[in-house]
Amino acid sequence: MAELKRDTPVDFATEVVPFLRKNCFACHNEKKAKADLNLESPQAMLTGGDSGPALVPGKPMESLVFLYAAHLEEEIMPPAKNKSNAVNLNPDELALLKLWIEQGGKGTAAFVLAGPTEWEPLEGVHTSYAVAISENARFAATGNGNRLHVFDLRTGRLDGELVDPAGSPGTAHRDLVHALSFNHHGILASGGYRSVKLWERTITPATIVKHKLPEAATVLATSPDGTWIAAGDSKGNLVARTLSAPEDSPAASKIHNAAVRALLYSADGKQLFSASDDKTVARVNQEDPAKSPRITLPSEALSLALLEKDSKLVVGCADGVIRILPVSHFNLPAEELAKAPAPAEWKAPAKVIALAALGEGGTQLLSASEDGNLRIWDLAGKEVRQIAHGGPLNAIAVHAASIRIATAGADGVIRLWNAPDGKMLRELKGDLDFEQRRTRATQRRDLAKRLAELRKKQVGENEKQWNNLKAKSRDDAGKVAAAQKDLTAKEGTATGKRQAAREAQALVTALEAAKDPGLGAAQGVAKKANEEATKAGNELVTARRNLRNAQRTRDLAIKDGTRAAQRFLSAQAASAETDSVLATAEEVVKALEGKAAQVGAGAVKALAFSPDGTSLAVSAEKVGLRLWNSATGLPLDVIHRSATSSLTYGANGQLLASLPDKKLLSWKKTAQWSLARQIGDQSKEDPFPDRVLSLAFHPRGHLLAAGSGIPSRGGSLSFWRVSDGTREGVIEKAHLDTITGLAFSPDGHRIASSSTDRYLKIHDVETLELVDQLEGHTNHVLDVAWSADGETLASAGADRVAKLWAVSSSKQKKTEAGFKKELTTVAFVGTGENIVTGGGDKVLKAAGQNLAGIDDFVYDAAVSPDGSIIVAGGEKGILRVWQASDRKLLYSFHSPRNPPPETAAK
Repeated sequence: MAELKRDTPVDFATEVVPFLRKNCFACHNEKKAKADLNLESPQAMLTGGDSGPALVPGKPMESLVFLYAAHLEEEIMPPAKNKSNAVNLNPDELALLKLWIEQGGKGTAAFVLAGPTEWEPLEGVHTSYAVAISENARFAATGNGNRLHVFDLRTGRLDGELVDPAGSPGTAHRDLVHALSFNHHGILASGGYRSVKLWERTITPATIVKHKLPEAATVLATSPDGTWIAAGDSKGNLVARTLSAPEDSPAASKIHNAAVRALLYSADGKQLFSASDDKTVARVNQEDPAKSPRITLPSEALSLALLEKDSKLVVGCADGVIRILPVSHFNLPAEELAKAPAPAEWKAPAKVIALAALGEGGTQLLSASEDGNLRIWDLAGKEVRQIAHGGPLNAIAVHAASIRIATAGADGVIRLWNAPDGKMLRELKGDLDFEQRRTRATQRRDLAKRLAELRKKQVGENEKQWNNLKAKSRDDAGKVAAAQKDLTAKEGTATGKRQAAREAQALVTALEAAKDPGLGAAQGVAKKANEEATKAGNELVTARRNLRNAQRTRDLAIKDGTRAAQRFLSAQAASAETDSVLATAEEVVKALEGKAAQVGAGAVKALAFSPDGTSLAVSAEKVGLRLWNSATGLPLDVIHRSATSSLTYGANGQLLASLPDKKLLSWKKTAQWSLARQIGDQSKEDPFPDRVLSLAFHPRGHLLAAGSGIPSRGGSLSFWRVSDGTREGVIEKAHLDTITGLAFSPDGHRIASSSTDRYLKIHDVETLELVDQLEGHTNHVLDVAWSADGETLASAGADRVAKLWAVSSSKQKKTEAGFKKELTTVAFVGTGENIVTGGGDKVLKAAGQNLAGIDDFVYDAAVSPDGSIIVAGGEKGILRVWQASDRKLLYSFHSPRNPPPETAAK
């Protein structure tokens, strides 16, 4: 043994494990432990094997691991000519082992790997190993390598790339994203190497724009380049400022003597026009507002537009007249203006509340009247087209580039129109979130009704079985009594026959001694008596056997009856519970039905298209300020809970809104994803010794289950409080191998897990005790799902089959075979037993039918809780989205860092 001088601690994992792994672990590991000795950890050495503890901390000369390795005992290790090609430890290794023991023999299990000392970027890795879909079927998440992307299915666009700026700079995880799950609050959990991260999407608070208007703004406008904002109030005051200016805004200027109703910048942003209830329009002198030229009109000025390359100002008036003013008139002195020709006038049917120029340079004019009529005019004042909104108008918005019009009134319905042909494109109405809640509530009620009927049927079946067993127990008790009676009779008969046989034999003995001539007759009688005694004895044995059998049958019937009674009582309790659940579900549906008539946005106050035309901002009385996707017609985020007075977008996409309380709000971004908390650390083996491969949220969303483990060593299942990341419980040896899938029961009382140990297991969530173990797969079980009614489990395996299991009986209900390669994912669709399966076949099946668009290895799939949307990801990193009802492919989202030749489209 070499001489070793050092003061620093010996590290078990990096210094001792390498030579033990090479020469000892082959025969002394957790799964294969000769002499019942495992050397993979100091803890296992302390436990020892057949010869006792292998490690005595601080005392190498009493530690068998050192004595055997140093050949200081008769039984040397490793043995000569071993099959593992293990060799004796060299002098340096022996010295290191001795010093490690002297220092206390501390360390962590060898199979718990130390985290990488250096992390390499995963550039070019786009494979999607995990996908998830939110409760409301709006957001779909996919991991692409170590990046995490969330797509908004209502817009068909990327909603955000989730980045951990501290733990994984530039990405979501340092290692691959292996697991994803949403809870019903919209929190997204992601699992990677030794860590779980919880992400939240929040509405971005508005920024308050400082201004000095004395009253609340009645109208807003932004310059074409988005750098300037102008606002007017109810007293005729106006302020214009740059959005990038310091917080102090310029003072307000008194431009009009009544409310400002419209503001409009010229195309070059150099001119600002205003219209007012004081029957004037002004061209604002932005350097000296007091010198702003004004033109007086016969009626209140309500709306503005510029035509013919900004050479003509069009004014919509309260008297229903559209007046066209040459912009050059604002340059005329007062006396010349008085002599100028009167403005051209086009007659509209009612108050002209909105105007907009159409066509490049303003070659057509759109006018909107209060009564709901829209007209498109040519430059000669001729009506080209009419559009009828269908009721009085409160607000209108125009997107010039796409030539689309949005109109809205008091009923809260927004209609989108195509200006060139006047056709309505779609209606934006109702409350999709409410409708989804009502649909889900109805599904839950129907499911509860189905379960209640099933439980009542089970009560009847169990009661019938119990009654049958009670009757059988009575019959069996009667049979025992009869057998006992028969035995008593047989005992009496046998006793009498034995006595008669003894007496006959005694007579024979006496006659033999006396040499009596009647001996022959006596012998005949004795023979017959013995035969009768033997027969009676045999009958007695049979009677005793019959009694024992009758008693055994009776006892079994009693046990069966006791179990049947327990099942009957359990069925009654389950039935009562489902009845309660059904009653609650019916109350929820009834309450939602009662609210249905009141659901809606309320009267619309203002509308504004985003610069790219994809979003429409809508301010309404009931809902507040909400964004809609103008292409899909679907509602997006409510970004402010109270209605705003006016809205406008800047060219840079910045949304501005004025409130009745005089505030002016601004949003550059309306929502964002951020990291809420992290559980675990890549550099530490506790609480996750390796990759987290499976995640599942409790149905109530307050608890997160995480499955991890070390391949071929064991699978741990842990439970975490979502609110603060506290561990609520852990099952260290939930499986003998890595956990690949998790699914809570719908009531949240149990959790099912799948594993590469080929088993499915069910544990009680509260007690953490094993409830059931399902065996039937012949290879790794790679995923598990629990049906909405709680009656069935589905599993997918590397043995190329999917199985359905009856939870109550633990028996297989169905096996789907015929796959050529492993199945990696399974999920239920809706509230029935139809499943989605996918895997190495490059096929994704829903209810046995292939879904379109798959051409790569499928690693994961998910289905929205209402069964309406299916999502899947795989080898190419493409997130595909289908409508479940008709299996139509809706979207194919490529990884943003690996775009396709053409942009994915709906």
